[in-house]
Amino acid sequence: MRIRITRLREGVELPSYATAGSVAFDLALADDLVIEAGATATGGTGLVIAVPTGHALLLFPRSSLFKKKGVPDVLLSGNHAEIKKWKKEKSLEATKKLRPDLLAKN
Repeated sequence: MRIRITRLREGVELPSYATAGSVAFDLALADDLVIEAGATATGGTGLVIAVPTGHALLLFPRSSLFKKKGVPDVLLSGNHAEIKKWKKEKSLEATKKLRPDLLAKN
């Protein structure tokens, strides 16, 4: 399968396969990003990737997470409102677990 990828700026790294047997390519962020444990964040790749109809582009911090956990159904649903709700719930769960002091009522 051929996929059209366009750089939005110079110096942005194009996706590449780590090994000959890779089933997916590695994708890098365009800028450095620090994400605290259990937190969520967004970052840009500096790329426009034309995803063919009937396919999806899924991002994981490590491919091993996909193999172990799979993709949550909500992320495959295409329902942006439900995905946004799910992300917020997951973020709140992580905050409660890792930094409950941030949620303490005054």
